[in-house]
Amino acid sequence: MMIWRFRRLLEAYGANPAHWPPDERAAAEALCGRSAEARAALAEARRLDRLLAVDALAGPDDALTASIIARTTAVPQERPAIARATDVSGWSMPPLWQPAAGLLAAALIGFVVGWANLLPPVLGGEETVDLSDYVGAGAGAGTGTGTEEPLP
Repeated sequence: MMIWRFRRLLEAYGANPAHWPPDERAAAEALCGRSAEARAALAEARRLDRLLAVDALAGPDDALTASIIARTTAVPQERPAIARATDVSGWSMPPLWQPAAGLLAAALIGFVVGWANLLPPVLGGEETVDLSDYVGAGAGAGTGTGTEEPLP
């Protein structure tokens, strides 16, 4: 085993040889026996493992967990005020009037614009206009004969 592989093994699995992969454990221990650099890396990994072990948090206490669950289930839970206000025969309904009003307003505006034909005649209000006449060489240029009307 090369020293770079040993360092990667320490970074991935820590300093405890029991955590190392079994197929690499023997080669890693043999490298530690013959290399001072590997022993130094192992000592550094052990120091890091000790620091991490000191900083580890203890798990939650079972009695504390049980008391929290007992207290929260003992108090009846309140429903939100909006759900209470729109309660219909046991079914809670969210307030739907805001999105419905927005959709209705958009539909009405679209209907009025389409029905009243509010578009200017140049853009298709009263007559059909071929926009390719205006796209070619500038507005009103057309074929260059000068007989076309300019855009308003």
